[in-house]
Amino acid sequence: MINPLEIKIKNWIILNHAPYGKAVKTPVQVECIGLGIPEEQVLDQLWYRGQGVFGSHHDFEDFDPIELSEDILVKAGFEKDYVSKKWRKSGLHGYIEVNHRETFYKCYWIRRTLRSVHQLQNLYFALTGHELTITF
Repeated sequence: MINPLEIKIKNWIILNHAPYGKAVKTPVQVECIGLGIPEEQVLDQLWYRGQGVFGSHHDFEDFDPIELSEDILVKAGFEKDYVSKKWRKSGLHGYIEVNHRETFYKCYWIRRTLRSVHQLQNLYFALTGHELTITF
C-alpha cells in the first residue's frame, strides 16, 4: 500500500486491479486528488490515467509505489558516471547513488533515501520547481 500523504499530482504509482478476473499491475499517473474531509485533510479519492486505463478510486490499498531502478533513472533523463557510479541530471546540483543496499540522493548537506519513483519525483520538484518527466 502507498502512503496517501506522499502522493501529489503527476506522481507515477502502481494500480493493482483485476480486469476480467486476472490480477494486473499497471503504472498510472495521478491526475487529481480529492479530499473527503477538507478540514482534516483526509484523502478520499484519487483520479488516475495510465496506458489503457483511466478512472477514479476510493481505496488507497489498491495502489503501490513503483520501485526505483537504474532503468527508471535512464527514463527520467539521468546519466550514469561509470567512474564514480553516480547518477546525475542537468539542472540538479546533487547526485543519486545506487548501491546494493539502497538508493539515495545526496547534495552537500542533504542525504535522502529514495525507494520509489514518486519519492524521486517529489524531491526533484522540491529542488528544481519542475516536474520530472518519466515515460512508462
